[in-house]
Amino acid sequence: MLVLHKKQGQALLSQNKITLCCSGIQAGKTTVGVLWFLRQVAKHSGPDNNFIIGAPSYKILNQSTLPTFFKFAAGAGTYHKGDQEFHFINGGRVFIRTSTDPDSVEGIPNVRAVWIDEAGKCKSQFWINAEGRAARTNAPLFLTTT
Repeated sequence: MLVLHKKQGQALLSQNKITLCCSGIQAGKTTVGVLWFLRQVAKHSGPDNNFIIGAPSYKILNQSTLPTFFKFAAGAGTYHKGDQEFHFINGGRVFIRTSTDPDSVEGIPNVRAVWIDEAGKCKSQFWINAEGRAARTNAPLFLTTT
């Protein structure tokens, strides 16, 4: 059974356009990020809806962000490693990107939620582009970082 502490619970239930979950090392930020993200997917599932998971580098993405995401999303869809996409069974597609190429989120339509793990280490242009992807649909953005 997963038990969140008070601040994690507040972040998870945030209705704000932009939520920053910032704390020390091993405080459960990535876990609450995944849980928040999956709540957004559940609210907006559908074949034409897209979501973005971002991180500053492939190293962080592969060591922390994706293992935690796959732990909680197990059985909910299929990962397409070559395209860096996760396709949910009930519809919806997650584009998994890093700020190594800040333009990697350009052109993703109909974005319903964005989660950026270790956001403080991302390039500023990546943030600008991710925020732009969320603008048309007024999608929320959730940032986890130390």
